[in-house]
Amino acid sequence: MAKTEDQGGRVIVAVKDTLDDIRSRPHRQQVVIGVGSGLLAGYMFAKIGRVAALLLGGTLVALQCAVQQDIIHINWRKVERASNHVQSNTSLFGEKHTLKKKIIKAIEENRVFFGSFGGGFLIAVSFA
Repeated sequence: MAKTEDQGGRVIVAVKDTLDDIRSRPHRQQVVIGVGSGLLAGYMFAKIGRVAALLLGGTLVALQCAVQQDIIHINWRKVERASNHVQSNTSLFGEKHTLKKKIIKAIEENRVFFGSFGGGFLIAVSFA
């Protein structure tokens, strides 16, 4: 464990030194460094997000197809019991969740549509 803690300490020191170095530079250089690193981080985040959306969307579509073909059977009563248990243990300022119940009921009644819609939506986001 000491080796990991030592490496973690070195990382913290390196980050602190880098930030101190950037802070000591002129204002314009700080702006350029900040914008450049922000653009790079944002680009990488978007690429990773698209891949994650593609995988999640593809999984939802595949799950819908598997359920439709009776390859997978979901025990919705068990899911509903678990959902009710979580809902009963959580409250928002002590109020009843009537809107939440209506939304859940609409989704339950149209599982295939909403599942496919969600998968297609995420796939489209991944290609955007």
